[in-house]
Amino acid sequence: MLGYEKEELIGKYLEIMDPNFTRETAKECMLDIKTTKNWRLETTQVKKSGEIFPVEVSGHGFIHGGQEYICAFGRDITQNIQYKNKIININYQLKKSLDEKEILLKEIHHRVKNNMEIISSLLAMQFRRAKDEEVKYILKQSRSRINTMALVHEFLYLGENLAYINVQDYIKKLVEDIKELYISNNTKLNVELHIDKLIFSTNRCIQIGMVLHELCVNSLKYAFKEDRENLLCIHMNKIGDKIHVKIRDNGEGIEDITHLYKSESIGMQLIHTIVEDQLDATIEFKNNSGLECNIKFPNKEEE
Repeated sequence: MLGYEKEELIGKYLEIMDPNFTRETAKECMLDIKTTKNWRLETTQVKKSGEIFPVEVSGHGFIHGGQEYICAFGRDITQNIQYKNKIININYQLKKSLDEKEILLKEIHHRVKNNMEIISSLLAMQFRRAKDEEVKYILKQSRSRINTMALVHEFLYLGENLAYINVQDYIKKLVEDIKELYISNNTKLNVELHIDKLIFSTNRCIQIGMVLHELCVNSLKYAFKEDRENLLCIHMNKIGDKIHVKIRDNGEGIEDITHLYKSESIGMQLIHTIVEDQLDATIEFKNNSGLECNIKFPNKEEE
C-alpha cells in the first residue's frame, strides 16, 4: 500500500510513513494502543512516491513469549472520504433547497395574509358606507371570519415551523382580535383561557379557529351586557385520545337549546359543518349559569 519493500521499512521509525507523528507522540501512541481496547485512529500516511492518502489505523497490544508486541492494521479510506464528502455535499444541497423552499413558503403565507387583509379592508370600507344595521353586522362578521383565517397565515409566517402552530398562542390572539372588533369600551369582559400545550396543523387550526370564532361572537352578541361583569371561559384539553373543547359564558342561557342544533343561521351551519364533517366531532349545548358548548374530536393531527 505504501510502495516500500519490506527491507526498506524494517528498523525505521513510524514517522517515515506518518509525518503527523514525532518521536515523543509516536511513543505516546504506542502506549495508547497497548492500553486502549479497540484502538482506532484516522490519520494520513505518505507513500514512497510522496503521495499522501487518508488511512484508518486499528491496533492492539499483546504479549507473546514474555515479549510485548503491537499489531496495527492500516486501511486506505480514500474512497470512504470521497463518499463522505459526496454525502456532505448532497446534504448541503438538500438543506439549501429546503431553506429556499421555507423562504418561499413564508413568502406565500405572507402574501396570503396580506391579500386577506386587503379583503378585510375593503369590507371595512363597505361597512362604513352601509346604512342598514343588518348589512353592517353581516359585513363585520365576514371581516372577522377572514381575520380568523388570516391569523393562521400570520403565525406560520412569523413562526419557525411552516406546518404546525402553537394552539395556545393562536387562540389567545384570536380572542383578543374578536374582542377588539365586537366589544365596546363600556363592556367589561373577563376571558379565562385553559388551553393545554397543543400543536396543530394549519387546517386543524383554521377549523378550530372558525368554530371558536362563531361561538365567541355568539356570546358577545347575545350574552354580554354593558352593565355587568361578563365572563367568557374557553377550555381545550387533551384527554386520552380526544381533544375536549368547552366554551362557556355567564349570560342568561337559552330557553330552547334544541334550536341551536337546527338553526339556519350561517354561523351555526358553519359550526355544525366543521364539527361534524371536518373534525369528526360531537357537539353538545347546555345551560350552565349561561350557555355552554362542549365539543370532542379525535386527536389525529397533533404534531
